Amino acid sequence: MQQLFSVYTKMITTSTQVMLQYRLTNLFWLLGMVFEPLIYLVMWRTVASQQGGSVAGYSIANLTGYYIAWTLVRQWNIALTPFGFEQRVRQGLLTPLLLRPLHPFHYDLADFIALRIVGTLYWIPIGVGLVWFLHPQLSGDPLVIGLFCVSLVLSFLMRFVLVYALGMAVFWTTRVSAIFNLYFAIETILSGRLVPQALLPAWTQTIANFLPFRWSFGFPIEIIIGKLSLSQILTGIGIQCAWGLGAAVVFGWLWRAGIKRYSAVGA
Repeated sequence: MQQLFSVYTKMITTSTQVMLQYRLTNLFWLLGMVFEPLIYLVMWRTVASQQGGSVAGYSIANLTGYYIAWTLVRQWNIALTPFGFEQRVRQGLLTPLLLRPLHPFHYDLADFIALRIVGTLYWIPIGVGLVWFLHPQLSGDPLVIGLFCVSLVLSFLMRFVLVYALGMAVFWTTRVSAIFNLYFAIETILSGRLVPQALLPAWTQTIANFLPFRWSFGFPIEIIIGKLSLSQILTGIGIQCAWGLGAAVVFGWLWRAGIKRYSAVGA
């Protein structure tokens, strides 16, 4: 374990140094991600203003805090898409990766951790500017902020493993775009990316609580805007861990079965 940690440290350091060379690319990419939540924010601030200053228990300050936190959570929410894994299998790019000393998962995870580090460095001045200009409601409690950071990292790891496991479907069929698109469409609606979960119909909220999407996106945001009690936060973090561990078990099983099939067809 100590050796693996050392390898991760070296890979993350190297990837971070490489990614920091692309300053303008990183900046424009992050700015592009900021525009999406600002559109949602303008829309919901207008709705809240027309309904006396709040909607479904969210004040204008709550909504502002939600979508500012959205910008940070979204950039931590990015993982290797199943489409990328599909391309590896279809074009034979997976074969050389299997010859490396570590599982391809480790290299991908290290690269995406480096992306999160670089993205956060670029986000900080943008986030500070948005907070200064828009006056959101965000928790200033050190404990809540700490738990938010824990949840943010868990949301990244949880979704990374989930999406990686979904990508294993390509071992059985290389035409799975429809499955992936359906998954991401449902995720967009139920995760809190389009709207806070509280603004969805009650039955939709119930369904969302039993699926992983909210826990990988909306949940960390709800923490930092002060919408959850301490017990709710701790329960949610436990749910994140459960989903992450469950996804890891499923991924391991699918990988072993899939790689045998991949090797059997002459890859």
